[in-house]
Amino acid sequence: YGDQIGQAFGSRIRFLFCSGAPCPKELRSAYRGLPMLQAFGMSETAASFSIDYPGDQDEDSAGTIFSNIDARIFDPDEQGVGEIIVKGGNVFLGYLDEQLTKECFDENGYFHTGDIGKIRNGKLIVLQRKKKTLVGSNGETMDVSALSEMLCSLDDNILRADLTLVHDRLSADLYVKDPNRSAANAVEQYN
Repeated sequence: YGDQIGQAFGSRIRFLFCSGAPCPKELRSAYRGLPMLQAFGMSETAASFSIDYPGDQDEDSAGTIFSNIDARIFDPDEQGVGEIIVKGGNVFLGYLDEQLTKECFDENGYFHTGDIGKIRNGKLIVLQRKKKTLVGSNGETMDVSALSEMLCSLDDNILRADLTLVHDRLSADLYVKDPNRSAANAVEQYN
């Protein structure tokens, strides 16, 4: 698909960044042939604190952690997986809600991102959110992990269901094993 996508975008693209959430391997593979680079950050960290550099991409990672950023894994398991925490001049000072600030910063000044991952050879590997919640425009939060699991259980062709809010409407991106076989019947049954 990479060549077809490249033709659709045009041949003048120097870099194509994916950011905001981990870019699935399936999607990165589909864009093969294009200069797809991954970046990772959040509003609280003044945007990115890791980025792929041309010629140094790793499909598992969200890029190399910037040298002036202190990123670590909090309470890692045997595989080195835990919550991503970060400290540096790019990290904001806190929320207007002091209690929320106390919950997100530890006694050593590290900001707890709420993302689960690991660090390998200076590269950040983001695996998932600690809590799969979405926040509506009214501030209401939704735990979507149960809904995501339910969508995956509807059809054995569905590998993963990523849920997002678009203008306060719930949207699901379904990743399937066989792209020639539709999962629409299962989703329609649920509706």
